[in-house]
Amino acid sequence: VSADSVAGLQPPVVFAANEQGAMDYHLLRFALPSRVRPTMIAPSRAIAGGRNVVVFADEPVKRRLVGEFSTVPAALANQNNVPSVPVGIVGTFKLQDILKLALRGRPKVSIRFGAPLYTRGRSLAEATAEVQ
Repeated sequence: VSADSVAGLQPPVVFAANEQGAMDYHLLRFALPSRVRPTMIAPSRAIAGGRNVVVFADEPVKRRLVGEFSTVPAALANQNNVPSVPVGIVGTFKLQDILKLALRGRPKVSIRFGAPLYTRGRSLAEATAEVQ
């Protein structure tokens, strides 16, 4: 986890994360300090209340590793004048199935945080492309 990218963040922020598996939200919350842990419930209301939110990309289409982001993360960040933080979660695809088996070693999972992106004054398409 590249915690340097999130160490100085002041809530609220929008985390824009790829999604590989069903456990990604829980792993993301576990990887972050409690003061910056995001929610997925009622994102507009959560940001207005000073809480961080996470928005996941759509499921990837065949032969792609990362799904496409909608304009939702950029729109939330723009409307509330907060940064969006790209998050890459790697190694969780089928992790839930793997954990049902007896493990011989630790599954390799990593969470990478990008630099905060500010969308104010940019088009949603431009901001979404940068997050992607």
